[in-house]
Amino acid sequence: MNLDHAEPWVIVRLDDVQGQCHKQSRVCDVLEAHGVPIHLEVIPGDLDERGAAELHREHTRRSVPVMCHQHGYRHTNHGTDAKRCEFGDHRGFEVQLEDLSAGKNHLTNLLGEIFEPLFSPPWDRYGETTLEAIEAAGLQGMSVLWKDGAPSHPRIPIIRFTLDPVNWSRPPTHRSWSETLENLLRSIQDGNGAGLQLHHEVMEEHDFVGLNETLDELDKNGVCWPMMKDLVTKRRES
Repeated sequence: MNLDHAEPWVIVRLDDVQGQCHKQSRVCDVLEAHGVPIHLEVIPGDLDERGAAELHREHTRRSVPVMCHQHGYRHTNHGTDAKRCEFGDHRGFEVQLEDLSAGKNHLTNLLGEIFEPLFSPPWDRYGETTLEAIEAAGLQGMSVLWKDGAPSHPRIPIIRFTLDPVNWSRPPTHRSWSETLENLLRSIQDGNGAGLQLHHEVMEEHDFVGLNETLDELDKNGVCWPMMKDLVTKRRES
């Protein structure tokens, strides 16, 4: 598929970050080789001083930007049905605000300048009161695997991620990377940009190869790799 857009873009993020680990480093190696900014979605409740020091070192040693965002609070399931979620209207505004503020303060204290106040909800589920609490907590935007009809907010830019390539049946595995590439190109064609969620913990050796080949093909199609914060800033100013 050849892309028609003048400046097609893709943002890549790594979910469920708690510090640094071998598989996560492997993903970052591939992203760095392609000049792709590294967005780490960090679980505040799972980050300690040692993990924070590892992320600071990762930021320092890479030739591409490495920035951290807030991925929930404790990544705890508070769902009332079969669908897992940490945030949602069933928890109410005040409780969500307390969790969001605690997580934001924890990441600010441990990560300092490498923390950007952008939020991603675990399991990609949230509600209207979640967005109100995000604003009240001082978070600047959100990224989420987008579903048509999902809540939005006039002052909270939402970066709509389009693809989670993992099949979450037991055991979780990656779908084929050729399918992932096709879906990314289709998303770009339909809307100019795409967001790719990665879960390093379920990646195997062939997945690192598949990711590299996917980025190769996106490079050949003239895809650019913006920082998430730049898209958020642009949308806040528009």
